[in-house]
Amino acid sequence: MYFTMLLLSRTRPTFVLFIIAIIFVIVSLLALLSIPPVGTRKVSKGPVQQRLFQAIRDTPSAYTQTHILRKSSEPSNINCVPHKKLVFLKTHKTGSTTLASIIQRYGYLKNLTFLVPHRNHFLNYQKIFNADKINLTEVKDTGEGPWTFRKGYDILTNHARYNRTSMDRVFHGVRYVTILREPSAQFESAFYYFEIWRSIPRSREPLKLFMEDPELHFKNVMRTRQYYKSSMHNQHLYDFGMSHDDMNDDVKVRSKIREIDADFDLVMITEYFDESLLLLRKLLCWSMDDILYLAKGTRTPDYHGEVGPDLRNNIQAWNKADVSLYAHFNHTFWRKVRQYGSDFEKDLAEFRDRLADTHDTCCNNTRQNSKDRRVVLFSLKNNPSTWCRHVARGDVDFTNLIRERMLQHGIPTYDNRESHKRKKNKLLN
Repeated sequence: MYFTMLLLSRTRPTFVLFIIAIIFVIVSLLALLSIPPVGTRKVSKGPVQQRLFQAIRDTPSAYTQTHILRKSSEPSNINCVPHKKLVFLKTHKTGSTTLASIIQRYGYLKNLTFLVPHRNHFLNYQKIFNADKINLTEVKDTGEGPWTFRKGYDILTNHARYNRTSMDRVFHGVRYVTILREPSAQFESAFYYFEIWRSIPRSREPLKLFMEDPELHFKNVMRTRQYYKSSMHNQHLYDFGMSHDDMNDDVKVRSKIREIDADFDLVMITEYFDESLLLLRKLLCWSMDDILYLAKGTRTPDYHGEVGPDLRNNIQAWNKADVSLYAHFNHTFWRKVRQYGSDFEKDLAEFRDRLADTHDTCCNNTRQNSKDRRVVLFSLKNNPSTWCRHVARGDVDFTNLIRERMLQHGIPTYDNRESHKRKKNKLLN
């Protein structure tokens, strides 16, 4: 008996450890058996999940991958309120078509009001803006009261020559922005894009020929029906409403530059387009999604001309007033970049990543789009999302869509016809 008790006392610890090991093995086997084989797991999609998946399909891949994680994709000041009233003074061959389409997309999707031309896609590129040209015969009450000068418009993006006094009659509480390009590069781009060479004697180097006697050729071009003729001398200041007669007067040029500096909230620079968009986003408290774009209007090789140092100097001398304007606002631009804050480089890198994602999501790089021989156009992928169609839409298409909507709501257009009849209604003023 004593021997038996002694044996059990010596073997009990081993027996307990053995039992514990058996229990651990059984539990582990049960856990493994409860896991489905790889590749057979299914995620149940309820109504909420289905809506989320649909939203992801209709947005850029950059959004699906990073929007929740990237805090900087929201306005840098989380307490600011998006500003929805904007006058964009559109300039020629400065990237303004791409910029206009960004602003038009924002306003169209948020159902804002635009002043658009009665026809075509520019208000008037030769005569300064005149609020009396607003076609009051188109005003009607669709339930929210008729349009009035007091109500005005939210946005302007189409070509118009600057006239602050008249613009203030119909744009209230707006931010004024525009974009400039280095004058010699801008002049070369416009010269070939608008085919100015067709209005001067034939030459293998038409731009060089023009610059050999720019005053003579400018006068000759001005006698033609050429679209861009008026802007062939200091185009930027011409768009700002300055007369050609004043552009050789340094005092008047400096005064005009001071006026623009005081009037405009932001002057963007074409050579730093993405950086400019970040400044615009900060100014307006928009999100990163609001400023995404696909470049529009990039010229084909056949519509480029070589500009050497001597030719560049001649172009700059002919456009001396614009050179002064550009130098001034190139300086103020970098001051605004410094004021942006320490996140500027990080936000710029993120923005360019998302631009690349947007292009990869929307564009078919293997298919050519030859709609306009002057520019390189991208093609969308088959069955593009609604977002891709919007981000790819140009300013002409947007203008047509917006004009249709404005007329449906009784919002008057800018009558850019030579002759027109306007409804006289003192209450509208």
